[in-house]
Amino acid sequence: MGIEVASKKTAYPHNELSGGSWVETFSRGGITFIGTLLNGRPVSAGYISPPRYRAFRFLAQPHDRYDIWVRSEDGDAVAWVLDANYQTLAWNDDADSGTTDAHISLTVPQASPVFYLVFREYQLRFAHFVIQLNWSGRGPDHSSVLAGGVLAI
Repeated sequence: MGIEVASKKTAYPHNELSGGSWVETFSRGGITFIGTLLNGRPVSAGYISPPRYRAFRFLAQPHDRYDIWVRSEDGDAVAWVLDANYQTLAWNDDADSGTTDAHISLTVPQASPVFYLVFREYQLRFAHFVIQLNWSGRGPDHSSVLAGGVLAI
């Protein structure tokens, strides 16, 4: 569907919250909003629980491709991208077997007034993070292609 997620080591974080659970977490103050991510500008953020999650907002258009990193030298990053309805679009725990940094490669599937990058330390321990959002272009618009591969004109 245009969503690409870097490798995942476990299903636990993805199933941690979805849909209505994110809505409840937002409404109960379980997430601290830090600010807005801008393309190519790394942002540093400290983490201590509670609250369980930290989040940044970012703006995107349909078919925009993003490369997102949540890195830490003293923690194990877990990250999610949510749409404005708090639906999980992508998530990652460990980018690969050699790191505990989170990496999400995402092609934005739909229009949304805002998106959220939510993250935490895997074991809820004190940690320092560097978050970076990089726009990597716009993917093709497949909205004019019908099922069966016939182009709608």
